[in-house]
Amino acid sequence: MHCSHCEFEVAADFQFCPKCGNKLSRDCPQCGYGCPLEFCYCPKCGAGIAEGTAVTPQPAAPVHRPLVRQAEASPSASTAPIVAEAERRSVTVLFADVVGFTSLAERLDPEDLRTLMMGCFQTLAEEIRRYDGFIEKFIGDAILAVFGAPVAH
Repeated sequence: MHCSHCEFEVAADFQFCPKCGNKLSRDCPQCGYGCPLEFCYCPKCGAGIAEGTAVTPQPAAPVHRPLVRQAEASPSASTAPIVAEAERRSVTVLFADVVGFTSLAERLDPEDLRTLMMGCFQTLAEEIRRYDGFIEKFIGDAILAVFGAPVAH
């Protein structure tokens, strides 16, 4: 591995260049993991990593909401504007809801209803993961999943 600043050859486990003192990794803006400079995404949490910006995957974001957050300038940063790197990506959003859940809930014992719904959610979750989907959330008797983010299909 070479230092991106002075091209000095350094060991893979070094965090700083022994010749120029340049940091050899970037901390993930989401989880703080030290990622090598050549990484575009954090291997621990999947957050995007870019110089001067923090791109956090937002799989279930509505189409009208941007998937990019601009990093705040540090006090020592120059007065030059920070340009956020963005990526436009088409995703598929799946919303599955149990039809007739209210009337079913009125007839079943709460524990039996919970067992039934947990089995349903387990089956749905396995299929979503099988096709590289991401479960954004469970909402009552519904599930919200996204396909195509953070990894494009």
